[in-house]
Amino acid sequence: MIELLIEKLSNPISEIFLSGTCAFLGAYIAAYFGYKKSHDEALGAQVAERRVQLYDDLLNASFRIRLNRKKLFDDSYLTGLYCLTPRCRALAKEEVRTAYEDFFNYLITLRTEYATKDAELENQFYCHVPACDYYDTEDTEEVCIPQYPGAEREYDHQHQTLQESLLPNYKKLDEFLNGLSNAINSDLNRG
Repeated sequence: MIELLIEKLSNPISEIFLSGTCAFLGAYIAAYFGYKKSHDEALGAQVAERRVQLYDDLLNASFRIRLNRKKLFDDSYLTGLYCLTPRCRALAKEEVRTAYEDFFNYLITLRTEYATKDAELENQFYCHVPACDYYDTEDTEEVCIPQYPGAEREYDHQHQTLQESLLPNYKKLDEFLNGLSNAINSDLNRG
């Protein structure tokens, strides 16, 4: 008799429980996907805002060398460009990233060539000798002294000539910078 009573009561209870559970799961799934969609939209808007700021920073930093090509020899300028690289890799579209890396690699190639030739010039006009160790420590530094009278003046002249010969070409700079600005324009007008 008790079994019959339990069976009679369990059918309505199980139906109520099952319908309540289904309603709860349906509401949970709808809320989850609604939250996920709004979260993705908010994240997309935040990434788009950061991308626009990055593009502005890329253009500002890159075009400074067009106004003053001697920035190639300014370590802080190249460091600033280098510091933009991780943000560019993380946020920029592929075409923009490629255009920026091509521009940056062009400058690094020129700067590496300059460093190599400047070291050769320095070795040609200066001697590196150990400094006197008055305090009898193990640390010795090298001092550069001119190899002959007038070597400093000759080095300065050839150093200036070297810098002038390695200044970025305006035409080549324009190619890289126009490519970068066109890639940015294409990305921003696509959206």
